[in-house]
Amino acid sequence: MTNEQHIQFLIKQADEDFGATEALFQAGYYGQSLFWAHLTLEKLCKALWVYINESQNYPFIHNLIRLLKECNNELSDEQKLFYAEMNQFQAAGRYGDYLKKLESTVTLDVCKKLITEVKNQMLWIKQQMENE
Repeated sequence: MTNEQHIQFLIKQADEDFGATEALFQAGYYGQSLFWAHLTLEKLCKALWVYINESQNYPFIHNLIRLLKECNNELSDEQKLFYAEMNQFQAAGRYGDYLKKLESTVTLDVCKKLITEVKNQMLWIKQQMENE
């Protein structure tokens, strides 16, 4: 698989994961929805990493801020706060006790706000791959 094929594969996976994000949101599973939203962003960050670094050996990490830093992207303060908040959800789908604790803080409005920003960041990350 070429780097470009790998990038397209990750983007396709991210778009499919975002479909799961929306379905879980509609079903009222807000914590799980945000876990899948994190996966969406993680796959796009890894696609960007492949694009920038011209290598398919992206780091096997879940930290969105660290992935973006390794792409030499400057994040605004708002983006740093958003990605830090989203990083909380990478563990939510893996550890049931953590999910229960986190779910109690995720309301409909909080989830809706975060998903709206996920959409914005999906576009931003994809644009980074067009602008290089």
